[in-house]
Amino acid sequence: KGFFQCAFTYKEQLFYLTVLPNTAKKRSGAKPNTGDDFVVPLSPVQDVRTVSDYYRKRWNTETFFGHIKKNGFNLEDLNLKERQKVQIMMGVVALAYSLSIREGLQIEEIKIVNLKKHGARAVSVFRNGYDKLQTRIHRLTDLILTILNFIIKPYILILKT
Repeated sequence: KGFFQCAFTYKEQLFYLTVLPNTAKKRSGAKPNTGDDFVVPLSPVQDVRTVSDYYRKRWNTETFFGHIKKNGFNLEDLNLKERQKVQIMMGVVALAYSLSIREGLQIEEIKIVNLKKHGARAVSVFRNGYDKLQTRIHRLTDLILTILNFIIKPYILILKT
């Protein structure tokens, strides 16, 4: 609702330091006394709504990396050093993450979403989908069939219409 903004110049480039209420902690289900009350993005953009939208998108990216690094795929535990191996594994994990999100969204179509008192989800879309995939994929062939279904099914639906 409220914000504060301060402009400054660095190397002939104008920047805006914007103080915004931290609405992400309310949405993510954090306890009321945890986290910061404000976020302070630095941007060359002055428009507060645009800065806020950019920050929200950045937060979605942070959530993705949190899931792949610590809260699901534990990518850091692999301790990969070679660039090519890291790139291949990131591709595999991004696909698995997409599968988890898609599966979670499908679960929400048929199941009531439980909410906490403050309105946040009790279980994230990712976690619902990830847990479901873990119960369904036990062999490499299961994974391959799931991936093929994920990639090919949208095209089959288009061809049918």
